[in-house]
Amino acid sequence: MGPLEGIKVIEIAGIGPCPITGMMLADLGAEVILVERAAENPNGAGVGGVIESAFFRRGKKSIALDLKIPESINWSATDGGVTNENAKAMMMGVWDDKTSECLRIDLWTKDMLMDDMKRMFHQTFISMADGYERATEDLSLIHI
Repeated sequence: MGPLEGIKVIEIAGIGPCPITGMMLADLGAEVILVERAAENPNGAGVGGVIESAFFRRGKKSIALDLKIPESINWSATDGGVTNENAKAMMMGVWDDKTSECLRIDLWTKDMLMDDMKRMFHQTFISMADGYERATEDLSLIHI
């Protein structure tokens, strides 16, 4: 029990001072959930091969996710008549008005070819520049 009892904290592994901060918050009673990459080492997980000390894990719950390269990506848009469609890659961005930042996630499957990925990024950049021009009437991105 502590002053932070009832507070939930999500700690993302590998980001700055999180291991010590998460440990301190857990010591004060917060429920700290450590989200980290799944590791091949059964004795611990970490980012970039660094296995975090058990000392910094005290009082934390842990979940390991393999988000690096998914086996498959499926998507649906039921209002458009698309259900469980297979894709090799996906890019998504969401504007966070509170922080004035774009939150984004890029996923691609293991069988995505490098040439296809290059084409996807090229087409994405072109469509983003086109959308920016239509929204702002600013032609500066066209002439880069």
